Amino acid sequence: MAEQHADNAASGNKAGMPLPERIPPPTVWPVTLALGITLLCFGIVTSWVMSAAGLIFFVLGVVGWFEDLRKDVQQS
Repeated sequence: MAEQHADNAASGNKAGMPLPERIPPPTVWPVTLALGITLLCFGIVTSWVMSAAGLIFFVLGVVGWFEDLRKDVQQS
């Protein structure tokens, strides 16, 4: 708590208000993950090819999203 007040004082925030959170940049990975899940489910009732494509999108979405999160945490 004392560190936050020191940071606020150093930045010119005299009211002691907390600084706003930094918003992460937009990313395509949640959409990729949703597409992968959709294709996986659709492939269950249609074709294994759809399931395979869904699995690829699913893995790409998860790996990409976690990579973005890892980079974001390192920048903070």
